[in-house]
Amino acid sequence: MPLRLATLRTWTIPSENSMASVNAYGISNTTYAAVQDTNPTATAKFASADLMVTATGGTAAYVDVSAYGIYDYAQGGTVIMDSTGLVKTTVAATGGTSRADWTTTNATGIYNAANENTVYYPETQTYKHVAYGMATFQAGSVESNVTASGGSASAATGTGYVSAIGVANYGDSDNKATLTVTGSTTVAATATANAATPSYVEAMGLYNGGDTSAVMSLQDTTVKATATGGNIETGSGATTTASAISNYGNVTARNLNLTATATGGAQLADATQTRETDAYGIYSSRGTVSATGAATIKTSVTPGGGDKEYFVAASLYAEGNGTINVGTDGSQATGTNVQLEGDVQAASGGTVNLTLATATSYLQGNVFTASKKTTGGDAGDAGTVNLTVTNGAAWRPVYDNRYGSQNTVDMTNTYDEDGNYLSTNYTYNTPAQTATTTENSIGSLTLSDGGKVDLTWDNATRDPAAAGRTLTIGALSGDWRHL
Repeated sequence: MPLRLATLRTWTIPSENSMASVNAYGISNTTYAAVQDTNPTATAKFASADLMVTATGGTAAYVDVSAYGIYDYAQGGTVIMDSTGLVKTTVAATGGTSRADWTTTNATGIYNAANENTVYYPETQTYKHVAYGMATFQAGSVESNVTASGGSASAATGTGYVSAIGVANYGDSDNKATLTVTGSTTVAATATANAATPSYVEAMGLYNGGDTSAVMSLQDTTVKATATGGNIETGSGATTTASAISNYGNVTARNLNLTATATGGAQLADATQTRETDAYGIYSSRGTVSATGAATIKTSVTPGGGDKEYFVAASLYAEGNGTINVGTDGSQATGTNVQLEGDVQAASGGTVNLTLATATSYLQGNVFTASKKTTGGDAGDAGTVNLTVTNGAAWRPVYDNRYGSQNTVDMTNTYDEDGNYLSTNYTYNTPAQTATTTENSIGSLTLSDGGKVDLTWDNATRDPAAAGRTLTIGALSGDWRHL
């Protein structure tokens, strides 16, 4: 029999100077290892589940609202959750009203995580290991629809934190987390700030966090991540980020259909703080994301406006030694359809392996191998993008700023004469999305078998004599001479 349930657990202290916390769980399966090197185990097995979970905040000095469809968590010990059929979670968290500095709203469809349990000894200020954790989640298929609507903060310095995560898996070091879906996965994650509250907003369809101890194995996967920011006032910076896949471990999937949309909050005329609005199809740091089948990834960003907002829409973004493989396993082409809208970027040791190998495959976006966020003019370590265009596929470079291709920001720290930190200054170059350029470039490109670079895709009647475009290719390889 399928499980159909909804639960709401609340703990509130309605004092004006206190914290109000609201927590709701559909299924909670947890362990806590209190004895050295023990392995308490919690197991939940069911044919299928259809869970609806709602949490709504109240009014207090500080308001914290969290809703989880499934909460599978090991703090030392082992948790196992196993379903042979469909696991469906519909989760909504609505923030409350904060009379003081902050309000937090979190909605998560499925949370599978493992952590080490330790004991702190204040006399020596050290931690002692008790037990490592192991978390396993498996389902026949997954549908997760999560919505987080941010609360309001009435204080002048008030800030909101809004997070919507469709499916989360977390493991690090000796704490192992494995999440496996043997059938289809469909996720929609929507995070929206209170329109009048400066907020940090994040919508993540799939989050695989920690390090390579976190492993997520999927088949056909459809994800939509949507993030909308709130107002930005004087003295309050904020970020708005939508990521279809955000990875720090290892993720494999077959066919991907990903959409990420980020909309920045409005900036008041006297705002002095910086903010950022980003949309990522696949973001990977440290670990690897591999799509073994077809991939359709579309990203879009709408900045809130103002002169201190960095924005980007990237279909693929790898940094911190992270790797992304799309249209290839890293060495061999998969021969599947790949359609990407949004820039491709690798920085700080990241690697993107991208192969376009069918006549209907394309990349609409630009390619970068260094961070556009610099510190004192230094972009840090470069990344690597291996782009191959073959078998009639097309690369469509973009000559406007729709994806934030032209944007840069430089951070400079200032110090007094004794070397004490004083402040951080940011210098922005963020043209409007409609701003155009006539020059573009790529470090390296492989063309073969009718693969093409299309400079007319957005305006077939453009007159090259009157509105010329230049593309500089650092290293061109393949049998392009016979195209």
